Amino acid sequence: MAKELSKKETSGELIDKQMTVLKANTELSEPEIQKFYSDFKNECPSGTMNKEQFYKFYKRILVSKEKDLSFVDNMFAVFDQNHDGSIAFSEFVLTLAMLKKRDLNGTLNLGFEMMDISGDGYISYDEMVDFLEKITEHKQEAIYRWMQK
Repeated sequence: MAKELSKKETSGELIDKQMTVLKANTELSEPEIQKFYSDFKNECPSGTMNKEQFYKFYKRILVSKEKDLSFVDNMFAVFDQNHDGSIAFSEFVLTLAMLKKRDLNGTLNLGFEMMDISGDGYISYDEMVDFLEKITEHKQEAIYRWMQK
């Protein structure tokens, strides 16, 4: 769904079809979507977010510790649903909506997408090992911080 919409987002405004899809698949109102779009275009004038821009966003918004940046490539792969190396506004909003949901299927889908960096629909041995190493490192740091309290 985001794949179809992202091809058409290089213009300056959301088209009705995009707005309809975003409202139907998120809990956002039209004014909220327009505000997100305006903010997105201010940060990403080209209409898409590249990996460097996503890294800055991820660092500023989604993480609290510098070490948590180990997942930035994994999260970029989740947001870049059509795997074209950039994140269109619809991909951005639909992925944020997916992350907000806490149902089992959504959680499993997120985990799969975080591991499938290549976006080929399969998790390779190397992708699995890389992800598990990051998780292990992250858990060890969390335990260490908890023990320091």
